[in-house]
Amino acid sequence: SGTRPGASMGTPYYIAPEQARGEQSVDTRADIYSLGASFYHMVAGEVPCPGQSAADVISKHLTEAVTTPRTRNPLVSGAVDWVIVKMMEKAREDRYQTPTELVRDLEAIAQGGAPAGYQQEVEAKSTAIPKLRRGRILRRTGRFRRR
Repeated sequence: SGTRPGASMGTPYYIAPEQARGEQSVDTRADIYSLGASFYHMVAGEVPCPGQSAADVISKHLTEAVTTPRTRNPLVSGAVDWVIVKMMEKAREDRYQTPTELVRDLEAIAQGGAPAGYQQEVEAKSTAIPKLRRGRILRRTGRFRRR
């Protein structure tokens, strides 16, 4: 944790925004971002920020929201998708703060569960639609059957 003097910048495809800006106070959260970009590449089959040049790629890391890996590969579970997106948040305060937090969520997924934040987000989205309206929507889409 803390500033890592002499830390190299790495490949533009996996660079954290704070490294791209040349900030001096780069910490473990930059590594988490880079690992997230690697993880993204692994599950989606392409880098998260493709571009024609290094400058183009770096610009995307700085300014564009990442396209979710699940958009590019529908076989990626919602929980894994959520973890990768959290790893790649532009603001380091919004990412996992420590590798221990990340490992805890990955272990939850490996054991058939889901990260706590993901469960809360899913519950919030499902309760945002009133129950009556949700029933109508589901009937209309054919995903709802009366027994």
